[in-house]
Amino acid sequence: MSLSRLVLPVLPALVITVLPGLAAAADPGGAAPLPEAAAATGAAAQDAEQATPRRAGRDRTAEKQKRAKKAGLEPGTLRGAAVVKTGWWYVANEPPPDTGVVAAPQPPSPNTPAGAMPVAALLGETAKLSAIEFSFEAEPGSSIDRFEMVLQESGEPAAALGAEVAALVACPVTEVFWADGQGAAWKNRPAHDCELASAVGERDEDGRWSFDLTEVAAGWLETDFVGSRSVVLVEQADAPVTFDVSFAGPGADGVGLEVRTTAPDAVPGGEGTDGGSTDGGGTTGSSDGGGGSLGGSTGTEGLGGFDDGGGGGGGDLGDLGAPGSSDPGAGADGAGGSVEGDLDAAAAPVSAMPAWYSGLPRSTVVLLPLVLGLAYLMMLALGPAGRPDPAANRRGVSRALDRLRETRTLALTKVAR
Repeated sequence: MSLSRLVLPVLPALVITVLPGLAAAADPGGAAPLPEAAAATGAAAQDAEQATPRRAGRDRTAEKQKRAKKAGLEPGTLRGAAVVKTGWWYVANEPPPDTGVVAAPQPPSPNTPAGAMPVAALLGETAKLSAIEFSFEAEPGSSIDRFEMVLQESGEPAAALGAEVAALVACPVTEVFWADGQGAAWKNRPAHDCELASAVGERDEDGRWSFDLTEVAAGWLETDFVGSRSVVLVEQADAPVTFDVSFAGPGADGVGLEVRTTAPDAVPGGEGTDGGSTDGGGTTGSSDGGGGSLGGSTGTEGLGGFDDGGGGGGGDLGDLGAPGSSDPGAGADGAGGSVEGDLDAAAAPVSAMPAWYSGLPRSTVVLLPLVLGLAYLMMLALGPAGRPDPAANRRGVSRALDRLRETRTLALTKVAR
């Protein structure tokens, strides 16, 4: 039997058993993988392959939840507020400068859809701006805790040019009334002041802009507020940034509003009827913020010398509303929570105001008859009409000339006869 017939059947077994040992001997630091380790490695790889789709799904879900949380308010949703009117103004619709000639109204921008609200910048300068006026469901006197506005970019072709680089702010309107319009004259745009307050618009990948108007609308629900509850949307870009973004108007459900307020009767430590806040003792501050007395007595020394002796001695009318004693707790009896001081002050009689002549200097009383006498003499000299009487005031030469004229007149009369 040949050698080849003996070696060939056992060659595969030698390769399987001998070669790993030779490799281990050549690389002492390495070791042949055990079957269990190989199995574990294969299972981990399989688990990783199965976990990749699950992880991707979780990431997509988290991204959706993040976007939903960020969006929060959807365009077209109105909660607690509504849109009264909108308008926009175009810088191209402006009379020629220094000519006094009124230019014909310019046609609206071709890339601004009807009813939209555009905001545009040309090399960092304002080219278009829009305004929105709101109305609120809360009663006057409420406080605005949160005011959010969401605007959706118009889906019309070329209605959002350069939206990725656009920078917008919402600023309060400073005039009470403004007339709306579409592409209206630039000189008629509403006056606004971004230094008073402003809300920066934040854009997401869906063309949705969010504005936090809480600070801008802080005083809009106060009972004595008489301004405009409006904002202007204007660019805030530096040269050479250029963009033209149009938002869908209220008619296209492009505006979302959400207002959260606190009613006036729900404000902690509600105000008293006189404007003071109620304290823990149940007392209400007076309108002057002072104690319950009118300053003790009602003497008139505080009126700079008008003292006719009718006061109660020692008090100043300039200190009305100050406590009548040096005790800080006087007047309202803060420890007992009573209002006896206020009732006593209300019932206390107030001395009459001093006579008009009581504060005049003594010299005035002496000079008064002299002034009246001079006035009487001037009346006699001027006459009832207030002008000098020529006949009554002629003396000396004037009277002699008059007599000479009368004599000549009589002589001429006799000669004529």
